[in-house]
Amino acid sequence: DEIQALPHLGGDFFRAVSLAPGITANDVSAQFHVRGGRRDEAQVLLDGQELFEAYHLKDFDNALSFVSSSTLRRADLITGGFAAEFGDRMSGVLDMTTVTPSGSPRGHVGISSLNLEAGGSGGFADGRGAWLVELRRGTTDLVDKWLGNEDPSYADAYAKLEYRLNDRNSLRFHGLFSDDRFRYEELLEDESKQTDTRYRSAYFWVGHTAVLGDTLLVETALSRAGLD
Repeated sequence: DEIQALPHLGGDFFRAVSLAPGITANDVSAQFHVRGGRRDEAQVLLDGQELFEAYHLKDFDNALSFVSSSTLRRADLITGGFAAEFGDRMSGVLDMTTVTPSGSPRGHVGISSLNLEAGGSGGFADGRGAWLVELRRGTTDLVDKWLGNEDPSYADAYAKLEYRLNDRNSLRFHGLFSDDRFRYEELLEDESKQTDTRYRSAYFWVGHTAVLGDTLLVETALSRAGLD
């Protein structure tokens, strides 16, 4: 609720992050600086998985992120003194956790100034399992088709399945995909300029949590990430 109440473009949570103390970003980009560091010095995590270049519209200075704020339960922004478990970043950590649904299945559809979205979530197996799916598509290219111009298109999808094997063991399956396409041609008097770019990101990760005692918790993760 706090995230949704903050003023930010198109419901993009990353643009709300820039309103926090010690965080800055320019008017175009959703990628932020932490306490004067470079933008690539901040680590971005979603349910324990590091996201590399977690942004749409790379030809427009990473104008939007591909993490839907409607899937988030909480987000921790650490701007200094973070533990070694996060690793290989200098400035800060943005650690996001998605919701864990329960109860009967339910769905939603929505439209904002920049996105069309649809999703669903629910529980199963008497509350031992939960699932979540979110699909989004950018609307900028649809608007410009009506206006007769060219504009980028983008889409993303996120899915999660959790299942509790018993009181001490649980499994989690996650998938995240994004796709961007930009075509533009500019005709001048004696030459033409053409831009044709495409970006794709795909993440899949599996996690297992085991409670081995009152003071011992073991988490095991296997992930695969691909960026084109």
